[in-house]
Amino acid sequence: MATTTTRTVAVAVDAEPATTSSLTAETWAQIEAISDQVRRALECPVCLTLATVMASLCANGHAVCHTCVVKLWSRDTTQHCPMCRSPMDLRASTAMTVKLTEFTERVRLACDYRRFGCHRLYFVRDILEHERVCAYKPNVECLASTCQWLGTYDQLQEHVLHAHADVFVEATVNHEITYRFVHSYTE
Repeated sequence: MATTTTRTVAVAVDAEPATTSSLTAETWAQIEAISDQVRRALECPVCLTLATVMASLCANGHAVCHTCVVKLWSRDTTQHCPMCRSPMDLRASTAMTVKLTEFTERVRLACDYRRFGCHRLYFVRDILEHERVCAYKPNVECLASTCQWLGTYDQLQEHVLHAHADVFVEATVNHEITYRFVHSYTE
């Protein structure tokens, strides 16, 4: 007798961002993979951002976000798909656009900064705003003149201690890190 195992990845649909702290590593990995696939599917081919509202589809299925459709159609009176140049007709794609919009209103995505520590899920309509202000967004640069490192405040001290042996960290209080570069010379 054959046994079939079914795994379900459930994502809640309520007003608050979902937390993933109670999920197993395997389930979280599945959510991340699905989230990445959904992001790629909802990426506007013109501006390359996550499209929270798809405004038009061509006959070949290429979707373009609302912002880009407005820009493109104001320049191109023939209204061609930017991917394949086939005609785009807003009226013909309304049903699919409505379904895509319904989908984006129900699905949650993992924050793009999850590798830096953000383990929350957000509705598509909310995720861009969250990612703009996410506490885990790597927006702190190392002040060493040739260092290209970019990370978070929480990661800065560890980076400085490991990557720059000649740097002395004086204090870390409320994300205010004071450090000075000490040159060590050997004779």
